[in-house]
Amino acid sequence: MLEACPESYVETIMVGPGSIGTFNRSTLTTYMGIMDYIRAIFSKETGQPAGLFSFNSSGACPVCKGKGVTTPDTSFADPLTILCESCGGTRYSDEALSY
Repeated sequence: MLEACPESYVETIMVGPGSIGTFNRSTLTTYMGIMDYIRAIFSKETGQPAGLFSFNSSGACPVCKGKGVTTPDTSFADPLTILCESCGGTRYSDEALSY
């Protein structure tokens, strides 16, 4: 997600963690390959597998499955999206966050 910058920083491009395109699990850093590099660094420094540092793999929060939100089954009401109480919306498991 690209955002406009204040007038005093017209040459700056701010990149946020929001999804891009139609797949809500992909971010700009994923498309650019930056997250692969970051995961490799974390893996090397901690001795843990790189997948632990991905919310699409083994590092995903077990409650929301790496989505950051939960959608309770409300049969007789409109769908409701709630920030995941387990990960607080970070999408990562406690183990991944401990590093």
